Amino acid sequence: MYLEWQLPRGSGGMAAQYVSSILKKELQAWYVRYKLPYRLKAIKYTIRLTFDDDVHYTAFAATWQPKNQQYKDWLRYRVIDNLNNRQDTRNQV
Repeated sequence: MYLEWQLPRGSGGMAAQYVSSILKKELQAWYVRYKLPYRLKAIKYTIRLTFDDDVHYTAFAATWQPKNQQYKDWLRYRVIDNLNNRQDTRNQV
């Protein structure tokens, strides 16, 4: 399982880079508050977040409140089930 954010396309990748930097700052602020280690991986126009323990996904879903509300559409994530590589759209946030 992992969480995935879609980055915007266009502007020669500058929009994606900008939103990526905002997302990373929000994730760092979240980490400072809750101290749950995570890993990020960028693949083209997506950023994936993984945790070592599945319980942390629930904690993240319950506590993810980005402060930068003007980018709230870009800071929404999808839950991807890694076992069969399908998207679970019921858990979109």
